[in-house]
Amino acid sequence: TGEYDSKQRYAKSDHRSLWSNEQVEQWANAYKLFAKEIKSEDQTNAQIALRFCLSHSDLSSTIPGLLSTEHVEENTHSSDLGVFPHATLEKFSQIFKSNEFFVRPSK
Repeated sequence: TGEYDSKQRYAKSDHRSLWSNEQVEQWANAYKLFAKEIKSEDQTNAQIALRFCLSHSDLSSTIPGLLSTEHVEENTHSSDLGVFPHATLEKFSQIFKSNEFFVRPSK
C-alpha cells in the first residue's frame, strides 16, 4: 500500500527484518505498478488493495490494519467503491505476469 519505503529498517523482532534490502526495495515499489493503472479514480492505496481482494468471489474476508479511526473509515469505504471492473482485473493480472516480485537468491 506504499506505507513503507525501500530505506525502511525493521526491529529484529519484526519478521520483515529478515528480508534482504533488494526484496524490501522490490516490494516497497511494487504497488506503483498497479496504482498507476487506476490513477483516474480517487482512492487510496489501501482501498485499491482491499478492492482487489473484494473483487474475487473466492475470497470471503480480509484483515486490514486499523491503527486509527481514519483507517477504519478509509477501509470501510473500500466496500462502497465496489469491485473492480473485469478489464482492470485483467490489467492487474498482466502486470503480475510481466513482473518479478520476489528477489531470487544468487547462485
